[in-house]
Amino acid sequence: MFSANHRQNPRKLVSVGMLCLAVGLILLTFVAPHTQTAKNLVQGAGGFLLGMSIVFNLVAVRAAARRRRCRSSDNLSQSAKGPS
Repeated sequence: MFSANHRQNPRKLVSVGMLCLAVGLILLTFVAPHTQTAKNLVQGAGGFLLGMSIVFNLVAVRAAARRRRCRSSDNLSQSAKGPS
């Protein structure tokens, strides 16, 4: 899904993370299965989605920091060269 060749858009990653969070919380809150196996599956799926939400949001923060760091280093190198 994500390759190292293209830059990741932090806004898209946060959107996917928030979607996973919302679906996971709705699944854990409003789905009431009757059998123990179904309860286990719902809790497993909800936990997986909450975990994926954490992962996507942390990757988005890291991508935004990298993007910010790259921009600032580009600006510094251009200003060191002087006006063109």
